[in-house]
Amino acid sequence: MKPTIIFTLCCLNMLSAGTLYMFSLYGPQFAEKLHYTQTETNFIAVTGDYGMYLSGPLWGWAVDTLGSQKGCLLGAFFLVFGYVMMALTYNQALFSDSFIYMAIFFAFVGMGSTCSYMSTISILAKVFKDNRGVALGVPIAMYGLSAFIWTTISRVMFMRADGTLNIYGFLLFLAAATCIINLNSAIGFNQLPIGDDGEVGKGKAKDTRPVPANAVTSLASGSQVSSQGSRALTPTEATPLLVEDETLVQEDLVVAQIGNVYGEPDISGLAFFKDPEVWAFVFSLICLSGGGLMIINSVGAIIGSLYDNTPSSLPPTVSALRLALTVTEKIPLASLQSTHVSLISIFSCMGRISAGIISDFLKSRHISRLWSYLGFGTIMLVSQCLGAFYVDRVDTLPFLTVLTGLAYGGAFSVSPTITAAKSFPIIRLSATPFLSDSEFWGTRRFASNWGWISWAPALGGLMSNLVFGFFFDEEAQRQKETSESGAFVQCRGVACFRWSFVFTASACFIGLATAVALSFSRRERKAAIKRERLAKLGILATAS
Repeated sequence: MKPTIIFTLCCLNMLSAGTLYMFSLYGPQFAEKLHYTQTETNFIAVTGDYGMYLSGPLWGWAVDTLGSQKGCLLGAFFLVFGYVMMALTYNQALFSDSFIYMAIFFAFVGMGSTCSYMSTISILAKVFKDNRGVALGVPIAMYGLSAFIWTTISRVMFMRADGTLNIYGFLLFLAAATCIINLNSAIGFNQLPIGDDGEVGKGKAKDTRPVPANAVTSLASGSQVSSQGSRALTPTEATPLLVEDETLVQEDLVVAQIGNVYGEPDISGLAFFKDPEVWAFVFSLICLSGGGLMIINSVGAIIGSLYDNTPSSLPPTVSALRLALTVTEKIPLASLQSTHVSLISIFSCMGRISAGIISDFLKSRHISRLWSYLGFGTIMLVSQCLGAFYVDRVDTLPFLTVLTGLAYGGAFSVSPTITAAKSFPIIRLSATPFLSDSEFWGTRRFASNWGWISWAPALGGLMSNLVFGFFFDEEAQRQKETSESGAFVQCRGVACFRWSFVFTASACFIGLATAVALSFSRRERKAAIKRERLAKLGILATAS
């Protein structure tokens, strides 16, 4: 099958895998009709995240072992079951409408999303070996754009005349649409030949023989060398950015050729868990992802708490949204929630596309992809600070949702490429900390490795969402006690969420510091590996 067709199927599959991020569109309606508290509503959202992320290792192993076709079939089943049961629970057609059952069914949606996601990125990582950042970034951008597309469909097809959303019909529609998309992808992926090494195509297993002596000698003298199972590297491809003398250039060329002969790293299983860089990267993801998932799952509640505080006009800085948000008395709350869900989705898509392009550009300059991850993490920190100290009306909320979508999408587009990066180090012993290759753990067991790493957002989302629910319900209870009627009231004002953003902003700062430390540590580790390999080949002179 042509790569363009495979690429198209992957993009469509990513659309079906990203429906989980629309929870803010219908979550508040769950609370209103079924009388859930904010903590219970956030628990449902967190359970969906857990179904998505904690099942990552299982479905990663399944995709690596059984293939992407069966992964898509599993995804179709879980998505249909989850959405149909959620629709029936919402319509009170089952034996109970408890939030526990709703959470369980939403977890099935999360598992189906992961099956679809893992199947797609596994195929992409194996089919598109060049420009992997863009090849992964664009379909993953569709994953980020998924909420916008499905939200737009909900507005056109399922918005009632009174401005409320037909939740029951929309959930059934999602069940049918995601199932059809995954079945089509399963048919397409089944037509791809798989080689003995697990790669797509007819290729043989990589040559892992020792480096021929003549190859080292020839390369050290400045000539091009090729060996069976690998192509020759030219000085243009392997020469580092900063050059001080010819000897160091030849050393870098030798190390690069060693990488070609031995193939990409294949770190998995127990060795993967023993790698301290895994734990540093996971901890950083936990800290940076929590705030993003909190906003994605709770933006509807934030809008509800600010809805009565919206002025009749907006400042020029948000003139693009003036028409949509000027007079909230004429715009239903559901429409405002839909608008911000769409904003997060659109800018998540932009972040994912830009992350792929930026990471490939950095890689071509022998700069670690980790630095693009740091850039998007910084944007996430800024967004959380805005939530803590700036957002106090609906007209200021777009800044928060836009930056959150951009940062979350970018960070989670570049993270899989960091996990799968395969080149061997071309590191100057005297280079700056920014000059490094992004080799991490390889592609052979990529789905399994990324499945374990993807536990991080689940843990970060759990902490942040429960913190949000705690502060929100505490403030709602305080407002209830001080109200004249003493009846239940919707939490109003910035006090409902401000301390939640203080918590996530602090976590983001810690996550960024961890990622910076990881980058410096990785540079030192790769430099040590280079010295060891060159010493074994007799290239380095004896210690002076």
